[in-house]
Amino acid sequence: MNFEMAAFLTSPNESGEMPLHWQIIIAVGFGTVLGRVILNAACGLFNRLTGGVNSQKGVPRPTFVKGLGIAFVHSLIMVIIPLTLESILRPPGTNRKEWLEAAEQPAAVTLLGVLASLIAPYLVASLMSIVVMGAMCQAWLPTTLGRGITLAVCYQVLAVLAGIVLASVVCWLLGASHLFFR
Repeated sequence: MNFEMAAFLTSPNESGEMPLHWQIIIAVGFGTVLGRVILNAACGLFNRLTGGVNSQKGVPRPTFVKGLGIAFVHSLIMVIIPLTLESILRPPGTNRKEWLEAAEQPAAVTLLGVLASLIAPYLVASLMSIVVMGAMCQAWLPTTLGRGITLAVCYQVLAVLAGIVLASVVCWLLGASHLFFR
């Protein structure tokens, strides 16, 4: 491997951040592992709501490999779709950091601006992942599409709760005065 390739793979970009490809790899990998755990919990929640795994409407827990596959596709959607939508919504000639900083300025903060820049890409990705995950559950588990989508909604709710808990723990550990929160 030559020096330029090694520098591309390891060096931070001009703003001092980790390169985007490493951010994607870490996010998808972490999301897959955490998603596998959340998928088990979602199956348990769904079965609790429908009368148990042995009832007619119950969904069995996926095997380890199938669960990782479902969680991997969900993580991939939740990382790639928002990045793609952000690049489409961002004005030409601005990088991601400048665009997000402009959305935080008091004069530029409008409800539409905040929704378009921060929330809308993730809502679109969430809706897409619910449909895709429901279809994957129908294909890989002995269940119907409706139960698969309901299982995906349970997964999404638990994932949001896990994200809130994880973000709270990180904020508590780093403290609000950390450079990351400025």
